[in-house]
This record gives sequence, structure tokens and C-alpha cells, in this order.
Amino acid sequence: MQLSAHKFRWLMPLLALVLVACGAQADAQLPENTLITNTAPALTPTATPLGMAQAVTPLPTTELTAVPAPSLKIWWPEALAPVDRADVTNLLDEQIGEFVGGSDTPTDIEFRLRRYDDVGGIIATLQAASEVAPGALPDLTLIRREDLVSLAQAGLIYPLEGFVASAIIGNLYDSALELGQIDGRIYGLPYTLDALVMAYQNLENQPVAGWSFVDILEREQDFRFPARRINTVNNTFLLQYLDAGGTLPEPGQEMILDADALLAVLQFYERAYALGLVDETVFDYGQPQEYQTELATGEIDAALLHASTYFAMRDSGTPLFMDTVPTVSGEPTTLVTGWMWVLTTNNADRRALAMSFVNWMMETNRQRTYTQALNALPSQRQALQRMDGQRMDVELVDAMLSNSIIPPPEDVTGPLGRLMQSALNAVLSGETTAEDAVQNVLDQLGE
Repeated sequence: MQLSAHKFRWLMPLLALVLVACGAQADAQLPENTLITNTAPALTPTATPLGMAQAVTPLPTTELTAVPAPSLKIWWPEALAPVDRADVTNLLDEQIGEFVGGSDTPTDIEFRLRRYDDVGGIIATLQAASEVAPGALPDLTLIRREDLVSLAQAGLIYPLEGFVASAIIGNLYDSALELGQIDGRIYGLPYTLDALVMAYQNLENQPVAGWSFVDILEREQDFRFPARRINTVNNTFLLQYLDAGGTLPEPGQEMILDADALLAVLQFYERAYALGLVDETVFDYGQPQEYQTELATGEIDAALLHASTYFAMRDSGTPLFMDTVPTVSGEPTTLVTGWMWVLTTNNADRRALAMSFVNWMMETNRQRTYTQALNALPSQRQALQRMDGQRMDVELVDAMLSNSIIPPPEDVTGPLGRLMQSALNAVLSGETTAEDAVQNVLDQLGE
């Protein structure tokens, strides 16, 4: 197989992507999950004089010295290139190949498709190999937002300031940029987003307008959401509380109760419980996937899902529509999380090459194409606005992401989060009224 700065092809084993370069030994042994792109080394002439004892003026000879091409080691989570999705893996193959082929400098890329948080996965290996085998670590990988802080605190990832194109930073949704920040510094650059959406079926096979609390109660729309949380408030209820006027604390501060906001949300659930639209069974669910089958079969009409699950269900033939999370205001909003690029090398040359690749992959149309194939949402506004309008209401999703929040860590909501969760549980089990539930929270806070 031939490979140069302009010609290449990929070989794909069952669980990996492998690129064999020209100039490699025919019998070279590669790990099963390794993909290597390799270009022919540049040749640099080195002048070497002959011995000066000769009677005639010596003529220089030229010795050709191979100069290694710049190399880049990338670990790619399997979740972002599923082995059963040839369309996605082929597209990734194509995009990486275009980067290599379009580079002005011959470049080697060692690419590994890896599990994420299993034993031997990306996270475990980063944590274990950093001390015993740092040379085995990648230069670049993608991680989930919930692992960002711990990896940064352990010194396993490095800040990205000065490496990311300003056009990319300016094009990120505010919540997407916040996903990758720690104390105002960028440690992760969001690539794909996932958002919480209302997915529903309709007998008329037409979208339903209006998902405010009033709209839901008026048409008596039943729905489900993942309410189970331990030691804190569930994210759906928290988002609805914030929409009603509640606030999250400043860093280092405790969360303060907005009693009016809590009452407004609990009164909705009190009324919805009385109408049989929602009950304590929502506390059986910790993740939307736990009721996905019931939504697909029509046992339930509406439920909160991750956008990625919604797209996958639509692709499989389930006739679903998408809208925003129900709130007091009815304004588009959502919770977001995502996968982000992180630097795992402190070598200046490797960091520069890694971020050159990241900036390439983040080009608006390139990001749009890949995230759409993956059933994800892009982190950049212009990429999302160019997505297929047949798959979703682009304007609606744009508005949702523009008014989105990041699920906070459990310690952010503190004791108040636990009391809010207990209050919701009491209302949805019929144990108490909304007003009494709020008063109970105030009493326990000593207010």
C-alpha cells in the first residue's frame, strides 16, 4: 500500500483502525487497536570531508540522514466511533486522512480506538501509566466532562490557552465553553454535545406546540423523567427550579433557597399528580435509557431523553418529535454535557501538532458532518445551524443550547439539594401539598 502526504488508505480490524505506512517493514507487528499513519522521512544532506592526508583537494561526499517526521499519538473513545457504525468509522477515516494528506509537513499519526472507563480503558490507563510508563500515553484524547476536574488536578491534562483558534472559541455555545473550563482556564475543548430533550409521540403524527407547565396541564399530557438521585436533587427538577427564578451559588458559596421558585415548580407537580400525569414511579428511573423501550412501544407518550437517544430512536423508525424540557416559562432550555479534546502531553512540539489536528477537526462543516453522523450535537453554533432540518427543529435546538446549563456536581447544591429532592418525593407520593413541602424545607433550613 502506498502512503504519502497526499495518498493513503486505512485498514480497519474488527475493534480498531489501522493505517500501514509506506516504508514500514512488511512483517511489522502492530497492536490490534493501533492505527498508524506514516510518511516517508525527509532526507537532509550532511557534508562529510575526506581525510586531509590526501595530496589533492578533497571533494565532499554527501551522506543522506533520515529526519523523522513529526508524530502524533491519539486515543479515540469507542463511543465516538462505534464499531457497528461503518458510516461513522469511514467518515473518521476520511477526515483523519485528509488532515494527513493536506499537511505541508510529512506527519505520522498513531491512532488507537479504545474503551473509555472500563479496566484498561482511557481513564484508567492515563491514571496508571502516568507514573510507570509515561511514554505509552497519548498526546491527545477525548474525555467526558465529569472526568475533567480530577484529571486536571492530577496533572494528567494541560491547559489549552494559546492553542485554540479564536474563531472556534467565539463560536462555542456559552455552556459548551464552560464545560471545558476550570477556574476560568480552558482544559477541555468541547467537541460533541448531548442535551436533555422532551421526546414524544402524537396520534395525529404532528408536533405539539407548547411545553410550559400550563400547556401540559391544559392538555393533560403525561410524561416521565429520570427523578432518582441519591444525596442531591435530580437535574430535571433543578433545571425547572432555575427557570422559575432559583439560582446556583457562586464558587465557594452555599446554595440559597428561593422559596417562590420552589413553590412554583412543586405546585405544578402537585397538580400533575392529581391529574395522573406523573407520580412517584419517576423515582424508579435514574437514567432516560431505563424507560426508552416503553417510549418506543407506545406504553408512554412522552419522556425526557438525551438527544443522542432521540436521534437513534428516530433512525430506527420510532415516530418521535422533539421539544424542550417543561418549565414554568416554557422557554427553550436544556441540560448539556459532552466529550471534549484534552492535551495529555507537555512536549511543546507534540502539543502544537495535536492542536493543529484539533483545529482541523473543529472546522465548522467538518464538525457538523461528523457529529450529525454520530447522532450528537456540535459544540459550535454555526455547525449546529447548518445541520439537517429534517432531523430536528434546528432553530429550537439552537435556542435550547443558547439557554442551557451544565449539571452541577453534587456538592454545589449541598444540603438544600437533598431537601429539594425530598420535597419533590413527598409531593409526587401524595404525602403533602406543595406549600407544606416548601415550609418543611424552610423549617429544616432554620428560616
